[in-house]
Amino acid sequence: MEQNPASQHARNTYAGRGGLATCFFVAAQTQNFSYLLIMKMKTVIRIVVGLLVVCIFILITISCTNDKFLTSSDEIEFPKQLTSSGKDFISYYSPNGEYIAFLSTRNTYNPNVAEIIFELWLMKSDGSNQHPIILTNDLHEKWITVNNVSWFNDSNNMLAQIRTPKGNEIWRVTLDGNKTKLSSTDDCAEQPKYSPDGLKIAFLIQGPNPPQGSPVYKLYISNIDFSEPVLVDKGLIQNFEWKSDSNELIYSLYDRPNENYELWKYSISKMAKLQFSNTSVSEEHSSYSSDGKYIAYSVQNTVYVTPSDTFRPKKVLDNARMPKWMPKQNFLLIVSEQTLDNKSFWTESWIVNIEGNVVKKIAKGKPITVNFSSDGKYFGYSVDGNLWVDQLFKLDSNY
Repeated sequence: MEQNPASQHARNTYAGRGGLATCFFVAAQTQNFSYLLIMKMKTVIRIVVGLLVVCIFILITISCTNDKFLTSSDEIEFPKQLTSSGKDFISYYSPNGEYIAFLSTRNTYNPNVAEIIFELWLMKSDGSNQHPIILTNDLHEKWITVNNVSWFNDSNNMLAQIRTPKGNEIWRVTLDGNKTKLSSTDDCAEQPKYSPDGLKIAFLIQGPNPPQGSPVYKLYISNIDFSEPVLVDKGLIQNFEWKSDSNELIYSLYDRPNENYELWKYSISKMAKLQFSNTSVSEEHSSYSSDGKYIAYSVQNTVYVTPSDTFRPKKVLDNARMPKWMPKQNFLLIVSEQTLDNKSFWTESWIVNIEGNVVKKIAKGKPITVNFSSDGKYFGYSVDGNLWVDQLFKLDSNY
């Protein structure tokens, strides 16, 4: 059948318009898809940037937390003097690095009296806000002196060994100065040490002195409120220290038949003790490495290191004693001892590696007590009655 040319033209026009409409529709859909894709990419970019900002903030926060007492450590010259009274001595870093507790005779020094009376003071780790938290007349009608401090792992309180006219006591003191007595004066408790996990306390109780001979000590472990004490050992106990996992103690016990000190271990989980060394010499001043793999100790004036699972000693250094592992570092703090002209001797505190190489000498020519921050980066000490802080990582990069 012959088609009408007009009708054919109309159909062609409609078809053309339909094709054009289809093209516009496809183009619109493509443009819409591109728009959505761009929007999604922008959203992803925003999320990525946000995550990067959060990560940077976290890294800055961690860095600031690790160096709380140094707001701008790069601008501080080490060693840095923190106090200038001439009457400040042993310092103790809080685990979080924010505070330093220290023993001071600012209020008690008397050149005409042989007895040294220490009060407990506290300051920020940059030396600011120095103030007393235990004064000599706080806890007894006559006087007291603070001999030892052990921080709790949350840095909010510490144990203090207090000596009174009647004997030794152990108190818990908070940062704001609140004090709680934990032991009886009759017990004569001393040298309290929190376990690293903060769940236990190890301490000594001194027994009555025999008419002749040395005093007898009892080593105990208890809960942090001094409840449920467990006897570890008794005898002439020279020192003791926690292992980093809080499941073991190392201590030196005098062997009377052989007349020497031997190293012993006590397992908290097994509630059992084990003789670790068995020699003809005295192993003293034992100290666990932070990872618990090694034990350092001294025999007279020689420092040794042995694996903690078996007694295989290796000599580290002669003319040295009282080794102490630095927290989270493979270095030892030792006291060097030398004789000059066969008449007099001087002592210095050195930091050495386990090969016996000297890494750093602290306060040359001065016998001092050194304590470290919990990360091992900084250490505090006293020279001529003034407290100082130094930085370990200013050392040679080879260490």
